[in-house]
Amino acid sequence: MVALAGLIYWQFYVPSRFLKRGPGIAALAVVPFEPLGGDLNRSGFASGLTDSLVSAISKLDGVQVVSPSTVRRHQWVGISMGLMGRLLGLDVLLEGSVRQAGERLRITARLVDVHTGKVIWSETYDRSAADLGEVESQVATEVAAQVGAHLSIHGKFAIGH
Repeated sequence: MVALAGLIYWQFYVPSRFLKRGPGIAALAVVPFEPLGGDLNRSGFASGLTDSLVSAISKLDGVQVVSPSTVRRHQWVGISMGLMGRLLGLDVLLEGSVRQAGERLRITARLVDVHTGKVIWSETYDRSAADLGEVESQVATEVAAQVGAHLSIHGKFAIGH
C-alpha cells in the first residue's frame, strides 16, 4: 500500500522540471465563470473569458495556473472546487460569473483561498455588450493585474512576457 501510494503521488503530484518551484510561487486554478442567463450561455462568452483569464494570469511571474481541462475533469467527476484545489496543492481559485442585462455585461471575479473558502479579493466589472471580444480581453487583463497584486506579498509577481 505504501509503495502504491508513493507511485500515485509521484505520478500525479510531483511537478515536472518545467515548472518554477520555491517560495513565492502561487498555485491557482481558474474555475469556469458561470453564465447567469441571457444569450451568454449560447455565445460561449463565459468559456472564452475563462480561457482569456488563464492566458493572462499564466503570464504573471510566480504564478502557476492549472490547465482548464484539468479543472473541467474534476467538475465532470463531481469533485468540489475546494477539494480539487486541496488535491492539486493549489493556494487560490479564481471564480466568478457573467450576466447580461440589456446592452450591459456584469462580470464578477473572486479570488478565493482554497483552504478556508474565504474571499481574498472580489470586483465587479460593468461593460457594454457591444463588442464581446474586446470586453473579454480588457477584463482578463484587468483581473490578471488584480490577481497579481493580491498574490504579491512582497511585490514578487509581475506581468511577464
